[in-house]
Amino acid sequence: GRKKRQGTVLIQTSTPEHPIIQLVQKNDYETMYQSQMEERIQFLYPPFTRLVEVILRAREENLVNVASDWIAEEFRRIPGGAVVLGPEFPFVKRVRNKYSKHILIKLPKANQKHVKSHIMRIMEAFRAIKQFQRVNLHADVDP
Repeated sequence: GRKKRQGTVLIQTSTPEHPIIQLVQKNDYETMYQSQMEERIQFLYPPFTRLVEVILRAREENLVNVASDWIAEEFRRIPGGAVVLGPEFPFVKRVRNKYSKHILIKLPKANQKHVKSHIMRIMEAFRAIKQFQRVNLHADVDP
């Protein structure tokens, strides 16, 4: 709504029986909040961790595969409890003739500075490898 007028909310979903949709329909935001916080703790999502999404793009599919495998393996060697998911192609793997692969890193709150410094060093080492210089590398914190 606007200012003092009552508004209308439309939710389009293919799963109206989903528990979250049911809670929204009942205006049970407290239960919805509690269930979401429990899931975020269980699956290590913010606000209980930080997320870093690393995206690699290249014109050659094989190059982006090799590069993403190399850097993901380096991320997995970081001491301190970081969880590394991927690399995976996104839903649309090629845009403007460039293939993409995504890696998601979950940083535990306790060791964030330590793990972040390792991530930065690995990314610098990646950029120094001649074979990977045609790969665009980008990191996004808490995407």
